Amino acid sequence: MTTSEIPSLWKHVLKLLRSEDSSANIEEMRLHSIITDFPELLRPLDDWIHSFEQVIQVSDKELYENVNLRAKELSHTLASNRSVSNTVIDDRPIYWGRLMGQVLLRQRLRRGNLDSQIATDTREALEWNSRKVNYGSFTHERIVLTCFDPFMLDRNITQCNPSAIIAYTIAQTLCPEYSINVLVFPVRFQDFDEDCVERMLKTLYFTNPSLVVTLSMGRKQFDLERFPGNRRSVETLDNLNVCGIDGKKFPTCVAGAPSFLEFSLPAEAMKKAPGQWSVIDNRRVATERHTEFYPRSLAQLTSETAVQGSGGGFLSNEISYRSILLQKRFGKSFPLGHLHVPKVNSFDVIQLRSICNQAESIIKLALENSKN
Repeated sequence: MTTSEIPSLWKHVLKLLRSEDSSANIEEMRLHSIITDFPELLRPLDDWIHSFEQVIQVSDKELYENVNLRAKELSHTLASNRSVSNTVIDDRPIYWGRLMGQVLLRQRLRRGNLDSQIATDTREALEWNSRKVNYGSFTHERIVLTCFDPFMLDRNITQCNPSAIIAYTIAQTLCPEYSINVLVFPVRFQDFDEDCVERMLKTLYFTNPSLVVTLSMGRKQFDLERFPGNRRSVETLDNLNVCGIDGKKFPTCVAGAPSFLEFSLPAEAMKKAPGQWSVIDNRRVATERHTEFYPRSLAQLTSETAVQGSGGGFLSNEISYRSILLQKRFGKSFPLGHLHVPKVNSFDVIQLRSICNQAESIIKLALENSKN
């Protein structure tokens, strides 16, 4: 795309990014490439971006409420207009649209006289309320699906995250029968350190959902991660290019908590979901004593120190661990666990539709086999 073809508002964002290198973070700075080289990843939300820019041109008194309301519309704006022949919902415009909104909002806040805490609350409203999407009536059985933003974007700026595509897509399919809560988590260690998982999930836990499944992009098949570990132990960078480990020291996810936990999903039933990918009850872990260990039960791990959980040593393992630990602390007993979904390298609609179909079968089997 030539400079003359870039919409004026997008040019404005580019100008802001160039002029505020000390304020825009690494994640936001990637918008340069999206705007100039891959505008198709923003166009589906162009109307939302323009509308957002207009509604923040209000008084300081009105700003928070306008941002709060518009944030809640971000995901629904795209979800109501499915990409590519009504097959799957592309998560990438939502991700990049949120970042565009943050750049525009930061400029607006600089022009105002808001108390610093209110300004922070306004930015948080955009960030977190745009990550929550509810489908269906709360009178129905409730399913909670969590997923992640795209990541490893310095390798492939057009990367999607099939966990979010699955959550958005099958939520609309299931919502006539069930109430679906979708929560999209950032790929940032700092937010996990600030208890974003606990803050996002705790209210939903007290509604006693019928099923909670945390999703992330994984390996070559569907992996049910039986034993998440309390450890960060890989060098994979987050979306701020932060590494979760400190040299050779592997930090815990949650201080003072057990090394391993176990999910409560009906794995045997879920493994029977039809489709082209295997569904594995993954028990593989690594401990300080065993580089590769396949425990038959959690009891076999009571004297072990985690190096990697079944879900690995990145944030996918950590969201699994934190969500189960939170459930135990609240004394709840609904079925809960993590599902790694097949990794993809491009937005291949046929492949993603097949992944969504099989994931939907897995979720349905989990729900059907969790009922008393």
